[in-house]
Amino acid sequence: MIELHKEEFEKELKAFEEGLYVRFKKQFDLNASFFRQLSDVIDRKMNTIKPQSDFQWAITFLFYRSYKLYWTILILCQKGFGPEAGILLRSLMEQVINMEWIAKENSDQRAKLFLEYFHVARKKLYDLYDKYGIFPKLTDAEKEFMESREEIERVYKSVKNNYQDERYWAPETIRSRANQVGAGYDFDFYYWHTSFLTHASSACQIEYLKQTGSQSIFVLGPSDSMIKDVLFLSYKYFLIAVKRWNVVFELKLDNLVLDLSDKLAEISVIRAEEASNSHK
Repeated sequence: MIELHKEEFEKELKAFEEGLYVRFKKQFDLNASFFRQLSDVIDRKMNTIKPQSDFQWAITFLFYRSYKLYWTILILCQKGFGPEAGILLRSLMEQVINMEWIAKENSDQRAKLFLEYFHVARKKLYDLYDKYGIFPKLTDAEKEFMESREEIERVYKSVKNNYQDERYWAPETIRSRANQVGAGYDFDFYYWHTSFLTHASSACQIEYLKQTGSQSIFVLGPSDSMIKDVLFLSYKYFLIAVKRWNVVFELKLDNLVLDLSDKLAEISVIRAEEASNSHK
């Protein structure tokens, strides 16, 4: 294992993590319990679930990606990197909004758009390989896993007319998709804020500075910033993903989902007057 810090500093980091856990014990404990339970379920179900349609394939991909994002978010929060976990939270929210939007209506058609966009993106990648002279630099082993240029072009031409703007797989914006699945409040506030974290914006400077008297000091290491909100929202959105996965594959996890939903209320950070506007 790579050692990034000297022994004394590692002790300081460990002490910080222990103090962070004490401060947000309920949030950490509920998320850890959720993660362990779902990891056990996934281990049992993964080899028995066989997607039979584009819709099921899309839900499977988005669910497993959401699981991995949720796992990584918990690790970062445990280490005190809340804003950085917020960047992944934004991605988690987007995965789940896409799951719900695909499932809402015209599911097979929407899933097909989602899956076949791969061919558009791959065509773009091959174009960039040509533009920057990458192909001659590839090893024979790398080339073995690549399809021919002719095959890439053939498949691309068969799907390209389904995408009015080849920069995006969906015909509607992520904001529109969020509104349609009842996630408008979360999108307008939390997704908006985590977008500032993701992109180069001074709007997120409050998460990276602390005020000491008249002086602003950069926070270069771990802190308690955003930990509570990120732990709540990552739990909430991964739970939505679990609900959809359960319904699509008829996994009979209703009692587990109900229990997890009840526990979510224990760490809620949404004000009561706004709860009705949040995604159920």
